[in-house]
Amino acid sequence: MDVDEICNDSSGQRSSPEPRAQDDIDQTLLQSFSCLGTTDHEELISQLQQIIGQQISYTTAKFFLDMNNWNLHAAVGCYFDYYTGLKTFSMKVLVNVTELIKIRPNTNYLQTWLVLNDGDETWPDGCYLHLVSPTEKSRVPVKRVKPGESMRIDVWLMSPLEVGVHQNKWRLSTPCGMFYGDTLWAMVEVDENAPEIRPADTTAQTKEIEERLQNLWANETRPGETRMDLVPHQSNFGQWPNIPAPQGISLPPPPPGPSSEDTEM
Repeated sequence: MDVDEICNDSSGQRSSPEPRAQDDIDQTLLQSFSCLGTTDHEELISQLQQIIGQQISYTTAKFFLDMNNWNLHAAVGCYFDYYTGLKTFSMKVLVNVTELIKIRPNTNYLQTWLVLNDGDETWPDGCYLHLVSPTEKSRVPVKRVKPGESMRIDVWLMSPLEVGVHQNKWRLSTPCGMFYGDTLWAMVEVDENAPEIRPADTTAQTKEIEERLQNLWANETRPGETRMDLVPHQSNFGQWPNIPAPQGISLPPPPPGPSSEDTEM
């Protein structure tokens, strides 16, 4: 059992999922699920995620089921008993700086988002950016962000080998595994005939991103404030779509191609 999934933030208050009244759950659906009698743990995890909604991660669903001896009905009740009335966190994606780009297969590139804490609560220590789709493995640490502060998130990715348009889905998560805020998308078009990216090109790309963000920060205002406060950006490297390296990579230049250790599943 992953006991780290149930935890308190630094203020001593537990995090909460997006608000949803327990009474709104379809009792007929719950009963039908509980009567299936399946012992397949993966199926039970999937069912719990369907009932609760997208705010519950795979790991958290597994925890509540494990804690309740894999009884689906009991896990749902325990989940809402634990989270009812607890505080929520919020995040708004201001801009996906790296929009759909055309790139060659197996090529490093920089994915950048600018996000804002548009809620009333400070994000607790231990939050992370979580790769939801196509797999739930990657975690990129995110710093503590106060209400009204914006943050740049950089992730080094590697384009897939297959040509075509590819995307993956990221969510911010609390230390307890609860998703919050907008969905972050990363999209890339892989094309054998795309221009080759040289180190100088990547340096120019990084500079262009910096300039675009500076212009956005300069023009973005909120009522009663001069501008948003900026939290130092995150920088991590990952192989598309789901393998981040254990250490951050300084920018620029881009990191070299992944080693065998980086690509180990």
